[in-house]
Amino acid sequence: MKDSMKDNSKRLYWVDLLRILATLAVIGLHICSTGIWYDTDVSSSVWIAVNFYASLSKWCVPVFVMISGSLFLTPTKEITISSIYTKYVPRLVVAFVIWSILYIIAYNLNNLQHLNTTTVKELGTKFVTGHYHMWFIYMIIGLYMITPPLKKMISNCDKKMIEYFLLLWIIFSILIPTIRIIPNTDLVGKLSQNMGMGFVTNFVGYYVLGYYLSIIKLTKKTKWILCLCGFIGGIATVGISTALSLSSGLPNRSIHGNSAVNVALMAIGVFSAFRIFIPSLKLSKFTKVIISELSNNCFGIYLSHAMFIPILARVGINLSAFHPILSVPAVVVSVFFTSYIFTWIIRRFKVGRSYLS
Repeated sequence: MKDSMKDNSKRLYWVDLLRILATLAVIGLHICSTGIWYDTDVSSSVWIAVNFYASLSKWCVPVFVMISGSLFLTPTKEITISSIYTKYVPRLVVAFVIWSILYIIAYNLNNLQHLNTTTVKELGTKFVTGHYHMWFIYMIIGLYMITPPLKKMISNCDKKMIEYFLLLWIIFSILIPTIRIIPNTDLVGKLSQNMGMGFVTNFVGYYVLGYYLSIIKLTKKTKWILCLCGFIGGIATVGISTALSLSSGLPNRSIHGNSAVNVALMAIGVFSAFRIFIPSLKLSKFTKVIISELSNNCFGIYLSHAMFIPILARVGINLSAFHPILSVPAVVVSVFFTSYIFTWIIRRFKVGRSYLS
């Protein structure tokens, strides 16, 4: 998310726009994953609207990873072990530490005022794990750490070998976890675990997939198939999650996971659509400036948005302001630009620009 390119003549504006949309989507996901989603009658129009937006936002984290893969694994970008541990990882670690402290102060004033062995241990745990959205930093650090050898291996692979890797990832990290959602399929999961296929599971696959989809030459037919994946994934996520919830009478998020087939299809479709269609658009100089500015601030917006969701909610900018079909996009935009203004301010200072955003 922090991968910025200073030479505007070489900027990938489709990546910038995709990063901006993914940031909006993650804000929407966090706004929708609140009390209303859990506490409202699943047959009500309010819950259905909230679930609609939550379901259609689930592609955001996989796409963030795919963006990083498209930028970090490309042969033209030099990534060394030294640069990983002197440039990329330290910036993320410092950002995590500072923001973790800020969130502890903001959300744990009572514990800070009444320190004892229990509260100190609790605060220490919260500091290490970070606020609910900061797990992403741990995951990105892990991907950065394996980037040098992964990049070396990929550079020595032809197209078929990369596709073989992605096929294994689809089987062991997408299909099998999705199958395990079905009752009485535990044996499938146990057998896959016994095979020890960790190297091709989790977010590593999305990382490589982002690189692959950004460099592969696409035929007209392939372009439409990839975009169709996104449409099918979106319809499936909304439809199945709604149907499962209505049948049980309780909110069901079993197919909302990042490893679910439907979420992977959405991520592939959204990423591919931006890569296919945005480069052909003729963007004005002013539009490019706006896109670059918002994209450069997305990491800071991501880090700070969880601070502003409850703040804006207290002043009436929340999902209950009016029907969620309208309030969700209104709150998302409000949180996004409030976080942007905050990020823009802290980026006026060197420490803020280098470590906090």
